[in-house]
Amino acid sequence: MKIKSLIVAAAAIIVTAASCGLLKSAASTALSAGSSVGSALASIYAQYKADGKIDLSNLGNIINIATIANNLGIFKKNANEATPVSVIDQFTKGLVDGSANLVNKDNSASILSGLTTLSKLDLSSITTAAENEQAVSATAQNVSAAVNAITGILNQFKQQQK
Repeated sequence: MKIKSLIVAAAAIIVTAASCGLLKSAASTALSAGSSVGSALASIYAQYKADGKIDLSNLGNIINIATIANNLGIFKKNANEATPVSVIDQFTKGLVDGSANLVNKDNSASILSGLTTLSKLDLSSITTAAENEQAVSATAQNVSAAVNAITGILNQFKQQQK
């Protein structure tokens, strides 16, 4: 009986230690993903200011949108379950750092909302175009919705700079 209790206690300790390690790993991954997304958003925003729109014939824009799509796995992976607050906090910290403070305390909630919307779209046509270094057709599946979601995010940046 005593050995059985020790085994159960040891198993509980191992499970707890493993879950803490996974959470730290998820938070680290979230920080890196957030930084990549923030950097891509900053690049798209710079081009958006120059062009007045998101130009889908610009390979840089396509690659940056694909970068965003590929790094939104944190939202896709946890779509049906509550994402731990620490993971979202680390993703947001990465967004702020990667965007050179375009994302900040005042607009982060609306930026995360826009990114959540974006994460629910199938953006494979954009990622495929980026992999093949091609422009993407505005009529490709979900491209219009993605451009609208990203434009909404960029408009948040524009409002804060007024």
